[in-house]
Parts: sequence; C-alpha cells; structure tokens
Amino acid sequence: WYVKFWRDQGAPAWGIEPSATARLLAPSTRWIAPDIASLVKDANCVVQNKNDTDSARMALVLEHVYDPIATLLMVKKAFIGKQGHIQILVPNEFSSLQRLVEKHYGSAWYVQSPHVNYFTKQSIKALVEACGFRVTYQGGTFPIELCYLLGWRYIGNDEMGQRCHVWRLRFEQQLGSKAWQLYHMLYKILGWGRETLIVGENIETTNPVSG
Repeated sequence: WYVKFWRDQGAPAWGIEPSATARLLAPSTRWIAPDIASLVKDANCVVQNKNDTDSARMALVLEHVYDPIATLLMVKKAFIGKQGHIQILVPNEFSSLQRLVEKHYGSAWYVQSPHVNYFTKQSIKALVEACGFRVTYQGGTFPIELCYLLGWRYIGNDEMGQRCHVWRLRFEQQLGSKAWQLYHMLYKILGWGRETLIVGENIETTNPVSG
C-alpha cells in the first residue's frame, strides 16, 4: 500500500516484501520483490540513476535481521541519495508501560521467536546516527499496552487482539492528526508507544560504522 501511494502520486517507488502471503494481498505485485537483491536486480535504474533526494522506508524490518547495521548501510548505499531520508519503524521495547504489564501479569510477551533484535527509544536513535543519519523526527505509535492494563487481555487471545486493532484504527480515524500529536507527546515524555517511528536525514560521513 505504501508503494501504491507513492506511485499514485507519480513518484517511482519499489517495495520489498519477503512474505509470499503478504505479496498476494498487495494492491500491485509489479513493484514488490522478495528481498533486497531481487529489488536491485529488477529495478536497477534506482541504483544507476539515484537522485540526491531519493529516500527509503523500513517498516518492521530491523528486528528480524541478524545485522541491522549492515542492512541499514546496504539500503543507504543502494537507495538513499545525498539529501535523502530513511524512515524506520521498529517495536519499542522495555518501555515503562511494558514493565507495568510485565509486573502485574508476569508476561514478557514482546520476546518473540521471529525477533532477533530488541530496540529501545535510545538504541534505535544510536543505530541510525551511527549509520550516518541525522535524526529529524522520533515518535511513537499507539501504546497498545494500555488496552491490557484496562482489562482487554489480548496477549494469547487473537480475537481480542483483532478487536483492539480495530479500536485503534477507529480511534485514529476519528481523531486524525490529533491522535499522532497525542502519540508523540506520550512517547516524548513517557517513552510510551508500541513502535518507534524515526526519520533520519542522510549526512556525509568520512568513516561510517561498518557492518
């Protein structure tokens, strides 16, 4: 959907989706590749004719890769221009809100087998900066853990989890941009938010950290 949005605006856009099931659900499969290598091969013009402002988005990726630094540097080299930006979305772990749920219910539910990395508010910022980006925005998404503390026990309950997801979407649709202003305040002051959304501006560095 993100790729479709940009293409609808008239901008060239390519996407990577490793899940075959998710690719079938995508609104257009023409610009969806299973991995970065396939994307580079299928959309080689992106690398050859990279513009200074070309940017990239990585949503829920870095928690799944063994070397997030090497992955981010590879994306930066291949797809991000000198004045481009990177937008990253990763789970926000070990927040005070998560600690409350863990304290009252004894569940470290955020430790999941598909995840090999766990990022805090501070560590994702440090990673982005180490890879040669200047952080221009950092905020959070809906603090879903609040639902659990209010008695909606979605952990291990898929039906309740889906209901919480629908409630969140309805909340955001009703409030519009005010919802994101609220999320930003909660994240900035309390560190709350199920995910961290961070934007980095590419800056020239002589010795970026290596993978």
